[in-house]
Amino acid sequence: MDDGALPPVSDDLLVAELSRLGLRHLSGVDEAMLHLQRLHPRHLLCGLVMSEDARVQMALVPLFLHCPSYGVHVPDAVDWLSKAGLPKSAFDAPAADTLQLYYQAAVYIQTSLQQGPPLTDLYSAALGLTPATQIMTPQDAEAAVQAVADIHAQRAGSKVINWARTYRHQLDVYAWYASPKP
Repeated sequence: MDDGALPPVSDDLLVAELSRLGLRHLSGVDEAMLHLQRLHPRHLLCGLVMSEDARVQMALVPLFLHCPSYGVHVPDAVDWLSKAGLPKSAFDAPAADTLQLYYQAAVYIQTSLQQGPPLTDLYSAALGLTPATQIMTPQDAEAAVQAVADIHAQRAGSKVINWARTYRHQLDVYAWYASPKP
C-alpha cells in the first residue's frame, strides 16, 4: 500500500528491486533484500533519482527501456519530488527535473531502437524539445538525446558530466545484460 510518504530507500533495496524486475546490471544484490516487500513504483523512481550513487541513479534509463509500464508512474513521482522539499538530486539538478530528463532521454532512445511498446512522450513540449513522433532517423534520435543532455547540463549547472554519453552508456549496459549469453 502506498500512503504517499517516501520511506527511507537504501541503494541495496533499490538494486534488489531492479534485480526483481530483471535488471541485474548492478552487482552485489543482497539476497535478503529480495525477500522484502516490493517497492511502490513511485518509491523506486524517487529512490533512484535521489541516490548518491551515479550507477544507481543512471539505472533509470534501463528501467524505462526494460519496463516501459513504469512510465505511467513518472508524473506522480515528478509531482511528489516537486512537493516533497527535495529540490536537488545528488548531482545538483532539481530532482523532479532530473527524473523528467532521464525519462525523456529514454523516450528518444526507445524511439531510435524501434523495439517494444513505445514510451509515452510526456515532457518534450514542456522542455521545448522535438516530439518523439517526429523522430524519423537515428540522426534525429541522436540530436534529440543531445538536446536533452544540453538541458540536463544547464539545469545541473555543470558541464563536467557528458549527459548524452551517460544516457548512451546505460543503453549499452542494458543491451549487454539483455542479450543472451553463450
